[in-house]
Amino acid sequence: MNTFLIVSLAMMAITSAAVLPSQPIAILRQVQDVTFDGGFVNQFETENGISVNEKGIVKNAGSANPISEVTGTSSWTAPDGTPIEIKYIANENGAQFSGASVPKIPPAIQRALEWIQAHPYVEPAQKKF
Repeated sequence: MNTFLIVSLAMMAITSAAVLPSQPIAILRQVQDVTFDGGFVNQFETENGISVNEKGIVKNAGSANPISEVTGTSSWTAPDGTPIEIKYIANENGAQFSGASVPKIPPAIQRALEWIQAHPYVEPAQKKF
């Protein structure tokens, strides 16, 4: 559920970063549904072109190791008129974003991430007295 919270907060921050309008913006379409197994659907579209379409599922539901996964797409128009679309997935592998508007990872950071992935942290053994 933490992954869902992180993605939701990120999307709220992105959409709230725009200049606030002087008049309320109408919601043209909205769908919200929660399933008994913990999944959900959240979709909406506003008159100013903001569109969100996301779905959450619980993998391994009912097991000792349930895993939340959220996938979605958000789109809007930037103040300079540039269309923005970001796709995302958040699951046991972390949050991953894609789209032309998502900045590329600098090479030095990419190398560091690859090194970390190849050398996972191992908790040192506890000394027994």
